[in-house]
Amino acid sequence: MKAVFMQLLAAVLAAVATPALSSQFIRHTIASYPRGYQVAVTDVNGDGRADVIALSTEANCVDWFENPAWRLHPVARVQRPIDLAPHDMDGDGVPEIALASGFNFSDSERGGEVQWLKKPANDGDLWTTHPITTDPVTHRLRWADLDGDGRKELVHAPMYSRGSNGPASPKPAHLWAFAIESKIENPKSKTKDSGGPLTNQPWIIDESLTVLHGIWAGDLDNDGRDELLTASFEGIHLFDWERAEKIENKSVPPTGIPFTGKWKKTFIASGAAAKDVKAGAPRGSSEVAVGRISGQLKLELPTCFVAAIEPWHGNQVVVYSRRTGSAGLTSPKTPAAKDAAGISAAGSWQRLVLDDTLQEGHALVVADFDGDGVDEIIAGWRGGTGGLVMFDLSDGPDKSDRPDGSASSERKWRRIPLDSGIAVEGAAAADLNRDGRLDLVAIAGRSNLLVWFENVGTKRTE
Repeated sequence: MKAVFMQLLAAVLAAVATPALSSQFIRHTIASYPRGYQVAVTDVNGDGRADVIALSTEANCVDWFENPAWRLHPVARVQRPIDLAPHDMDGDGVPEIALASGFNFSDSERGGEVQWLKKPANDGDLWTTHPITTDPVTHRLRWADLDGDGRKELVHAPMYSRGSNGPASPKPAHLWAFAIESKIENPKSKTKDSGGPLTNQPWIIDESLTVLHGIWAGDLDNDGRDELLTASFEGIHLFDWERAEKIENKSVPPTGIPFTGKWKKTFIASGAAAKDVKAGAPRGSSEVAVGRISGQLKLELPTCFVAAIEPWHGNQVVVYSRRTGSAGLTSPKTPAAKDAAGISAAGSWQRLVLDDTLQEGHALVVADFDGDGVDEIIAGWRGGTGGLVMFDLSDGPDKSDRPDGSASSERKWRRIPLDSGIAVEGAAAADLNRDGRLDLVAIAGRSNLLVWFENVGTKRTE
């Protein structure tokens, strides 16, 4: 009965469009969703439209909403789900969902279930659950092809590990990956990801970071293997699996990873300093993502940037760029950051604070929303009344900061408010209406809303 009521309510609310603060976006309500926390976008039913999957930690539910009428379909009813990551594991064209649940922020001795879910044959039934592992305070999941074999692994990133007393006394988190088991011949396979279930043997990436809150995955050096960026109390780090036949201290991954090699950990930035000496005071980084300025998305080049929310659940939107100046981003040159061991960040990154007015920043999306080849940054916060803001890098020199009106050589980040009065917990970018423009989906827990922002900006054709 509750599901039927929510479907009817969603249909009514979806018919009401609300102008956002930016003329580029129009807000539409997908559903009134109780205390929602995370959201993902994928085509669940194979009709070519991007559907929305949402979860609520406090309401113990996971559901998907069918585009375009946003009919609700139940996925799971589990205790305190915290994150999800859809991916077609067996190559049949239907995505499975990796799910982290049993999240207990202040209790590191219980919960922490990681599982994958299979879509049922009968619509309306709950998805079949397959356990992977148990690791308390599980918090983030991502799919990434870490070894370059064409099949993605599931990356598991808890905030901290057993024996922790919350952020005041955190033990290092288990940054692990789980591989899809040996390939099974599937005549319906459309991808290389044809395989069995996920192995329950962890591939250890790192066990040194605390209050690990954000993670990003993507190929940043064009080697066919995805790298990971992490945001934690220790700042931002890059993790890269170096596949080699001859390498010192090489390790052999678990079943499903046929290559030997070694994980390389590179320190990027220390993030924001704690404002006081109190144990557990927010510091470091909370969310992280990579954006493109031009050309290739390669971290070693000044053609990309690293965006972050800092410190943990922080008030700042920050951009890190290479020191060469080629990116043309304005920022005073500061000494190269060092990690706790005194090792300088690779390549020397400069830090620029774009905004310091967020309250409990919790969502970060980097994507090209205006089609100009340069990625924008969207940040959401849940504290106070909540809100969303976008940052757009100017196309050319900015004259506004010169008294004589002459052109400055730097490109400026322009701050564009998107919405207010919406306590954003999570967000994702996708073309929901198939018009060639990226739209935005946001879930707002304290506002009890699941919404999407239609991108109605001018479509670039160049």
